[in-house]
Amino acid sequence: MRVFISYARERSDLANAVALKLKKAGFGTFLDTEDLPAGASYDDRIRSAVEQCELFLFLVSPESVAPGSYALSELEFAKQRWPHPDERVLPVIAEETPMGTVPPYLRDVTLLAPAGDVAAESVAALVRLRDLRKSRQRRQFTMLGLVVAVIALTTALVWSQFVPEGETYGLLRFQDLRALKAEEGFADEGDIYDVKVRIHNDGETAVVLDDIDAECEHPRLSLTHHPGVYYPETVPIAPGESKAWGFQVRIYDNAKSRFLRDDEVTDPISWRLTWLEQENKRVTEWRPWSTGGRFEPAVAVAIDRRVRYRATHVVAGAREGFFAALTEPPGIVALTDEGEVSGDELGLPAEVSALSRTGGVLLAATSHPAVVHVLDATTLEITKQHPFGPQHVRTKRTLTELSFVPESIAGTESTIWVATKDSETTEPAIYYRKSGDTEWTLPEYVDGFDVRPYQLRLYAFQDRVLGIEATLQPTTIFLFGESEVQEFEGHDHELISTSHDLAVMESGDLRLFSYDNELVQLGVADTGFTRVAGWRTSIQEMHSRDSWQDQLVARAGDQLVAAFSATITEGNKPVRLQLSSFSADGKERELLDADNLIATSLAATERAVLVVTKNANGQRQAFVIAEPYG
Repeated sequence: MRVFISYARERSDLANAVALKLKKAGFGTFLDTEDLPAGASYDDRIRSAVEQCELFLFLVSPESVAPGSYALSELEFAKQRWPHPDERVLPVIAEETPMGTVPPYLRDVTLLAPAGDVAAESVAALVRLRDLRKSRQRRQFTMLGLVVAVIALTTALVWSQFVPEGETYGLLRFQDLRALKAEEGFADEGDIYDVKVRIHNDGETAVVLDDIDAECEHPRLSLTHHPGVYYPETVPIAPGESKAWGFQVRIYDNAKSRFLRDDEVTDPISWRLTWLEQENKRVTEWRPWSTGGRFEPAVAVAIDRRVRYRATHVVAGAREGFFAALTEPPGIVALTDEGEVSGDELGLPAEVSALSRTGGVLLAATSHPAVVHVLDATTLEITKQHPFGPQHVRTKRTLTELSFVPESIAGTESTIWVATKDSETTEPAIYYRKSGDTEWTLPEYVDGFDVRPYQLRLYAFQDRVLGIEATLQPTTIFLFGESEVQEFEGHDHELISTSHDLAVMESGDLRLFSYDNELVQLGVADTGFTRVAGWRTSIQEMHSRDSWQDQLVARAGDQLVAAFSATITEGNKPVRLQLSSFSADGKERELLDADNLIATSLAATERAVLVVTKNANGQRQAFVIAEPYG
């Protein structure tokens, strides 16, 4: 099997190292430095070389994805040969590169982010791809003679949305296996379908399912795995345990060389689920393909691709819809509850580091340059700009040791508050600016370092601002005023000791998550908090010696959405994301439980949830969950 290696000249040493290891592993390779045939034009020779290769390795670096890079021309030749890169193209992050600059064709498959030896891990991944393709070729050859008979048989079968008793395979019982359309495709990209199943382990030993996929029997069509954002690749199931699992696929027409929309799938298709169980290949029975309907309890729908990989911060609109701060290039855009772009994108000179909405006003803070932009939330027009830095602060002291990188922002009717990040050389601080002021004010209680507001999330509370520590434990909640501050430390107020985010309800009460992830509603008094109500949740505790549990909370009316993320402390690697919604009376609905994923920003309306996630490779992706409250 022959591999084409595409790279920028700056990474030629790595490309040669990969080629050497590939040859030792039994691969043929193509490097343009040594393998170009004589004659014809350079482009024609490169195109011919791509056509003669079975696999395409793209070494991702800032230079290889830069406009004008010849590696992008090579990638275009690969795209012409394989309209979808799945199982053909392997992108490898050779050097840290902004994800927004990586071509969408490469982002359609999982980017390999080596933890150690780039060349060795690249070759190991290509060996897995080679073995997978050989396995599927053998399987296709074996089944070819049965295709016509199977397709004729499936036309007489009736699709069942639910199999009460389930189907048993070894120690496992599969229940409610189905495939339903999840997302309309763009142009020729085809519609996306969710495949979902509930798996029961009826045995006495733990079972691990890996490499779960779907395949179909058809002379022209195939099911192609589409990388989803919310299901794990490996599923461990303990004895007696039951787990819901799923992923996404698209239907590819080999004759038309493109993916199909739902209304284009007119032939009957027979499909089945495949997986590795304790390294042994297993399959379910063949079943007729059926679409239509929707999943419960929730469907995660990818949003407009102009926003999907660029969103960094999100907030909800006043009644419906969302606002998203974007990167590469920086800007802000309005979205509908369905995740569609509404109106034009507003460009900004720098990336937004903090975003909030107060009534009809949107507040967006940037750090380089440090400016607070005040926007009309209806028109998305900038109405005011407040420079933010040492020369713009009213104080008697030297400010070089204080930070001016905004981390959180909130506004009351007359005042804007900004909390800043700390660094190795600067201390965090909190500043405010009243309507009509020409400068920011550093409160005296911060000026004297009596209060050290570390990694705060700010929320308007009556005519003041609440701040809750996002990472320290036990937590401290601050109630900031212009001349004084109240501190409620977790040491003294056990109900808040493990909280890292909160929601201010219309009643003036707070809702947050207490110890054991219990949802509690608290009244606020000068001396502390009073417990109004509490509800047990299904959210599992994920804090340990080696990992950290973060919380994000978003309110929509009297309903709540919460995201719990676990991250390994060393390396800041995402471990698990749990997402649930809560009605006014505390009734919970589980929306999402995903491995190797965390939530970095969260917003909710009465009809939808918008969440920004990050995976283990550092890739961000935003998606919408519709009708989240049940």
